[in-house]
Amino acid sequence: MESKNKRVFLYLTIPLAVLVVISAVCGIFIKSTYVAETQNWRIQGIGQDMVDLFIAMPVLITSGILAYRGNRAAFFVWGGTLLFLLYSYAIYCFAVHFNSLFLVYCFTFGLSVYSFTWLTLHLPAKKVKEWFDFKGQVKWFSGFLVSIALIFYFLWLTDIVPAIVSGKMPLSYAGTGMLTNPVHVIDISILLPGMVITAVFLLKKAPAGYLLTPILTVFFILMACNIAWLVIFMKQKGIGDCLVVAKIMGIFAAIGSGVLYTFLRRLKKTSKKIHTPVAPLKKIRLL
Repeated sequence: MESKNKRVFLYLTIPLAVLVVISAVCGIFIKSTYVAETQNWRIQGIGQDMVDLFIAMPVLITSGILAYRGNRAAFFVWGGTLLFLLYSYAIYCFAVHFNSLFLVYCFTFGLSVYSFTWLTLHLPAKKVKEWFDFKGQVKWFSGFLVSIALIFYFLWLTDIVPAIVSGKMPLSYAGTGMLTNPVHVIDISILLPGMVITAVFLLKKAPAGYLLTPILTVFFILMACNIAWLVIFMKQKGIGDCLVVAKIMGIFAAIGSGVLYTFLRRLKKTSKKIHTPVAPLKKIRLL
């Protein structure tokens, strides 16, 4: 990536980080932010703000700075964090009642979308594939993505299908006041199929698989941490009494971190050559 393009990491990271800080701080400390929400959804909103402020935002800034300096691994971490923010703020935009932060939600969502789009356009998949040295050992990573997709499909469908059969609302909707669950919509329609498609790309050693696999893995790690914290935070607030899901998500986050570390270890080492400027030769005239 050219140096002029690397500057864009900072140009996009700084305003996005500012927007996340404004949204999260207001959500955590200003009670009127979620005044129109049910208690369940309000607590989840505050818990999400904590994750955005104390986990996603530091990862975004750190990876953005490292990407600006040319660290290839940071490109993928930055992309995965953008995907996490894109996902989260889509929910803020469509599943939180209109409040004073509505424009902040919209700008954060939009900037996340365009930043992620810029990254994928300026990291050509064919070039990214050349960064890695796998020697045919990609099936394990493909299996990881498919396994995650199947696990979450199972979790969501066991909540949705019985509700459809019985003609009632899914149990997960209880206390939220939602018409539909945006998490179900995004996961079932876009994210989980995307994981399966990426796994197929990687298994076939298509360039897109090498680009998207680490990005989706970073997203999964952040989301597992997010779900774990929400379960813990809700229990602290008197909603829910079981921490099994939090423990499972903690294990998932650990496994995902191991997968990401192993994948990024396959990055070829880059050698930086020092170019010494040489003065142009001048014609010597003999008098």
